[in-house]
Amino acid sequence: MEFADVNYINKKYKKNYERIFENNIVKNQLILGNDVNKFETDFSIFNHAKFCKTVNSGYDALYLALLFLRKNTKKRKVIVQSHSFYASFSSIIAAGFEILALDTSTCNFNLDIEQLKHYMSDDIAAVLNVRLYGISGNSIEILKLCKSYNAYFIEDCAQSHGIIEQSKKLFNYKKYAQAYSFYPTKNLGALGDGGAVLTNDKKLADFVCSYRDYGKKTKFEHKYLGINSRMDTLQASILRFKLKKLNYINSIRRKKIIYYSKRIDPEKILIKLPYLNINEKKLAPHVFPIFPKNKNKLIRNFKKKNIVFNYHYPYSIHNFKDIFGNKLFIKECEISVKMANNVISVPFGCHLKSEEQDLIIDIINN
Repeated sequence: MEFADVNYINKKYKKNYERIFENNIVKNQLILGNDVNKFETDFSIFNHAKFCKTVNSGYDALYLALLFLRKNTKKRKVIVQSHSFYASFSSIIAAGFEILALDTSTCNFNLDIEQLKHYMSDDIAAVLNVRLYGISGNSIEILKLCKSYNAYFIEDCAQSHGIIEQSKKLFNYKKYAQAYSFYPTKNLGALGDGGAVLTNDKKLADFVCSYRDYGKKTKFEHKYLGINSRMDTLQASILRFKLKKLNYINSIRRKKIIYYSKRIDPEKILIKLPYLNINEKKLAPHVFPIFPKNKNKLIRNFKKKNIVFNYHYPYSIHNFKDIFGNKLFIKECEISVKMANNVISVPFGCHLKSEEQDLIIDIINN
C-alpha cells in the first residue's frame, strides 16, 4: 500500500506524458516556451485571477510575492500560523521581514481568526494564511481585516489546488495574492518542481516575471538583481494536461477523506477532524493527518501491518528559533505545538481501495 497516489496518477497518464515529452523535444522550447504562457493563462482563468506567473518552486512563489511587498512597504512584520511547512516561515525571513507567529485553528487548520483579530495592527505588512491540508478557512474574514489595516493578504495554496470558492472576491483586493507549488505529490503536480503566483496586481505580476529571469527588463537590460526561477516548458505542458483532470481528482479525494472521517472513532483522536464540517467547495484534500491519543502505539501497529505513514508536520515554528533569531515573535500557540507533537499522516489518495482504508481505520480504532 503506497502512501500517496503520485505513482498511480502518473502510470494512468503515462502515454499522455510520452506524447507531451515528444512534442517538447520536437518544438525545442525547453524553458519559458509557449506552453508556459498557455498554462499561466489557463491557471489564471481557472482561479478567477487576472495574472499567473510561474516560477520553479512553491518556495519561490512565496518568496517573490513577499519580496515585492518588501520593496513597497516600510512595515516589517508578517503574521503567519505556527504550524505549516518550513517554506511558509523561511520565505518571510528571506524576503527581509520579521515573523509574528500566531496559533492554528482546530476548525480548519488555517490561521486562528480570533487571535488574528487581537494582534492585527497598523504595524503589520501582511498576513500569510496557509490553506493547510487542502482546506480554505476564514479567507474572507482575513481579507476584511487586511483591508481595514491596509495590509497585504497572501495565501499559501501549496496544498489547496482547485479551491476557487470566493476567489473573485479575494482577487478583487489588489493587495491579495496566492502562491502555489506544483511539487509532484500535489493534487496538481508536475513531473519535477514548479510554482506560481496569482494576483490581480499587474505590478506584482510584472515584478515576478522579471525577477524570475535574472531581473530582466529586456533581453540585455536588467531592472533587478533577480534570480533564476524559470519554469521548464515540459512541466507547464504536463500541468496544462493535468489541470483538466483536477476537479475530477479532487472529487475522488473528497470522497476518500469523508470515508475516513465518518468511520474513525473520535474518542481515539486528540484534535477533532474538521472535514465533515467543511463545505466541499472549500475542500481539496491533499494529505490526511490525524492526531491520535497514543501516537507511538499506532506507529508500532502500522509498522506491523507494513502501513506506510508520514508526518505533516512534526514541528512548529518554535523549532526554528535558533535559525530565525530575533526576527521571530511567537504568541500563544498551544494548538500548533499539540499538532506537531501528535501528528501522523496516513495513506491517502485516489489509489486507495475501500478495503485498504478499512484496514487503516480498524488499526486506528482498535
